[in-house]
Amino acid sequence: FGPCGDAGTGVLASEAIVGGEQLFLIPRTRIITEQTALADAAVQKVTAQLTLLRQFPSALLAFFLLLERIRSRRSPWRPY
Repeated sequence: FGPCGDAGTGVLASEAIVGGEQLFLIPRTRIITEQTALADAAVQKVTAQLTLLRQFPSALLAFFLLLERIRSRRSPWRPY
């Protein structure tokens, strides 16, 4: 990890990367997706009333992230 110019912090290669080479393996359980958000009980309650939220994945994810921020220490996503 290190500075990546105007992009901020990122991952830098210390040697050439071969096409098709696996660089990272991130378990799906550690990726916040639309499905992650929709699996949350609180999100399900809200989207049952605000069905429009389901039509805008970026808004749904923003709502989920806000919810996790409110949960603070109780959030399983806190370390990330």
